[in-house]
Formats: sequence, structure tokens, C-alpha cells
Amino acid sequence: MNFLKNNRNTIQSVLNITYYGEVTIIVYNQLYKGIERQVDFDIRYGIRFNIDLEVYMEFLAGGILRIIYAWLKQGQKQSVDELTLEIVKIINGMRETHIKKF
Repeated sequence: MNFLKNNRNTIQSVLNITYYGEVTIIVYNQLYKGIERQVDFDIRYGIRFNIDLEVYMEFLAGGILRIIYAWLKQGQKQSVDELTLEIVKIINGMRETHIKKF
């Protein structure tokens, strides 16, 4: 998120112009890989999910990308830290909802 803060004007311009272009694909892929690493970590430590993991990871990556895009488009009214906290709450809520309870 610090990268977003430090390059906010450039990123806003690029995403506004090429939202469906190459930059979006790169950002999406990085988000997806981060989510995938967390899911792999959870599974390694015995956590099981009650949802198709591909759907789960795609949903989170796409949702986070959209949140970032909206934040940039709306002029970054929240700080990076506030936005990060909100995204983390969403991820934690999704994760807790879809962990198998034994």
C-alpha cells in the first residue's frame, strides 16, 4: 500500500486510462498471488475451507482491485492505512466465513 501512496497520481492516471489493460492484469495477478500464498499457508497449517478455493481467490483479488480502483478514482479520501484496515477486515471476514468448523 505504500507504493500506492507514494505513486498515487501516476497510478490514478494509469488506472483511469488503462483500467482494462495491461496494468490492471499485472496488479490483479500480484493480488491473486498474495492471496494464493496466504491460502497455501493456511492449508499447510491445517485450515480447511468450505468453498471452491479458485472462486474464493478470484473473488478476493477482483474485489480488492475494485476497491483500490474506486479509492483512486474518488481522490484517495481515506488514508492508505485506513483503506488497508478496511480491506483486511473484509479478507478476515471472508476467511472466517469459509473455514470449515469441526
